[in-house]
Amino acid sequence: MKRALWKGCGLLLGFTMGCFQKPVPDYGAPEYGVWDSGAQDDDGDGYDADEDCDDGDAAIHPGATEVCDDEADNDCDGAVDADDGDCAD
Repeated sequence: MKRALWKGCGLLLGFTMGCFQKPVPDYGAPEYGVWDSGAQDDDGDGYDADEDCDDGDAAIHPGATEVCDDEADNDCDGAVDADDGDCAD
């Protein structure tokens, strides 16, 4: 008798999805499976603020060509101009 009640409880109680469904846990994942780290790419160069050493200048980002006379770390390797191996004399 219990088995018949279990299978038929959706019909008896008017539920279309069944009787005893477990809730689906919410792990904080946004819709469509896309995770948002919270970092933004303010200069639009394809690198977010977590990776980009100057997120206000699109010409400065990891992998950029080092400009050897502008006193800036263009390729985000931690070295500026004369100290950068890319600017060998």
